[in-house]
Amino acid sequence: MKRVAIPDIPRWFFKPLPNRPWVAYLGEGGNKLLHLDSGLVLPVPGPRDPVPTPDGRFISVPGISLFATADLMVDAHRATVPALEARLHGEYQSPGILSETPERVVYRFIADDSGPVVRDFALTLHDDAPARIEALGVKRRLCRGMHLQLPMIAPGGRELGAYDVDGGTTRILRINDDDTCEVLTDLGIATGKLSFSFDGRYVAFHLAHREKFSIKASQVPADRYAHNVFVVDRETARIARVTHNTASNAYYPAFRADGTLVYLFKPYDESGGRFNFVVADPAQISTWVPLAWVVGKCRSGDESCAETLALGSLRAHVCSRNGPKTSPATAALYTLSLRPESCRFLVRGHWRQHRESVSATLRFVPGSQGLASVDPEALARRCPVGLGLSTP
Repeated sequence: MKRVAIPDIPRWFFKPLPNRPWVAYLGEGGNKLLHLDSGLVLPVPGPRDPVPTPDGRFISVPGISLFATADLMVDAHRATVPALEARLHGEYQSPGILSETPERVVYRFIADDSGPVVRDFALTLHDDAPARIEALGVKRRLCRGMHLQLPMIAPGGRELGAYDVDGGTTRILRINDDDTCEVLTDLGIATGKLSFSFDGRYVAFHLAHREKFSIKASQVPADRYAHNVFVVDRETARIARVTHNTASNAYYPAFRADGTLVYLFKPYDESGGRFNFVVADPAQISTWVPLAWVVGKCRSGDESCAETLALGSLRAHVCSRNGPKTSPATAALYTLSLRPESCRFLVRGHWRQHRESVSATLRFVPGSQGLASVDPEALARRCPVGLGLSTP
């Protein structure tokens, strides 16, 4: 992991450039670019929320205005960099690329305007002249009939992730040609805004939890909660933790083109609550569990699921006054954060004392009926064999 101190206090909406070591963010005094190697900070036009396009050519701000990234890097151009006006009213803009040639790129922008709205734009690129922008149709409302918040588009422009207010969960949806939306995956939990990997295989998000989930989507997370970053492998339907914080916040992860993540990190114990950007590589994570287990959807008779959840529930019983009230979902998150050696120590030292209580806590989980008779050594074999990424 790589941890970079931010020289001011950032807002919670930020994005890394996909293919350069820069992060665009709103800090004290306006929009900025921070270089992750040198710490250099450059100003970016616009009032708030600078978001790069998936190819890194432009930085967008709400409205939508586009500024050429190359111009922002040059002193002589920075103060007078021209804006290309895409004109899509709404907040939290999110760009994707529908098609691309050396001379022409078609961008799709989604924004939140009391629900997701979309508009497509073609940019003609010239080596010796400024790019030219052309709107392809009008602003349209997406996903009619669904009550969605925080829509975030995938880099390919044809999928989005959003919080479904009516269902109370975060969903991944396909954008159809008629602007209706088809649910591809229901994560089964309420998360912060999604970020899609550039190959489409992974999604990342943060969760704020003690004994229940909370999206806290539009607020800087409070120190009384512990926020952690998670990744879901869509191909295998498995979930892993990127961070294991108990006294700090890690939130709003965003993928870069090389598959690494950038997230905001704020420890509790530093003077002034110093914020950092952290670069992490999900490929280094070794412990994954099925996503279905995190929402308590074990299959009937699936002892491996129930026993794996029992590890997290045991941790809660030993370490928390609310252990008997721990949900299967929270138990699964605790399981993901257990280190191999500490897990085995926990089971061998405390399982006999708490196994009946754990069995009662997980009584509605299929396969839990036999937990009270499981031997400590048998349960210890369910402990993780490796660890996800540690806190920097």
